[in-house]
Amino acid sequence: MDNASNKKTCMQKLETLLHMHDIEFDTLDCLVMCFPHVMHICMTHVIKSFTDDELTSIANTWIGVFPDEDEHKAYVEAVRLDPITMGHDIVWIIQASGLHRDEFLDTVKTGNMKNWFKGPMGEAEQVPGLELLHDVKTHWDSTYAMINRLHALHLAVNYFLALPNQKELKDYILSSPQWLVLEDFEHILQVGSIQINEFQS
Repeated sequence: MDNASNKKTCMQKLETLLHMHDIEFDTLDCLVMCFPHVMHICMTHVIKSFTDDELTSIANTWIGVFPDEDEHKAYVEAVRLDPITMGHDIVWIIQASGLHRDEFLDTVKTGNMKNWFKGPMGEAEQVPGLELLHDVKTHWDSTYAMINRLHALHLAVNYFLALPNQKELKDYILSSPQWLVLEDFEHILQVGSIQINEFQS
């Protein structure tokens, strides 16, 4: 069962009906919540807490992680800008338009052939020929799936958004710190994703 309060009420009613027929039944003992749903709720709270303003206000505790003060400030600012929401926007703006979606897939295909996509050291990198995924609130684990796919395609995404013929999309380009925050989110949510998939398999 999920965590909706009416499920407990249902079990209590079942207990009453069974007791009327002299059948032993204990609501609390038999009420087993759906673990994947519990994990999904936990991950939702993690996401909310990670982008909470109060978290960025205590960011001095992260100095050991970012010895360079400029990197530290850039990361905190990236968290404050909520890159998950910005990731949602990127997926929506590309996938909502059939033209943009086709152009993006063409960019991935052509970019791989012509070595357009460069890694941190300037080396050519191949990008998987996949579409971006929407985060659907009613689908458990879809936030992780969206970020995971977005990260896998991030070189092509930034390249596409920066194309001269996509001037209206340039404001959606994510900075390196924002991609780093998204990658950190991916690692955090991956823990819940593994657990959810194991229980659903």
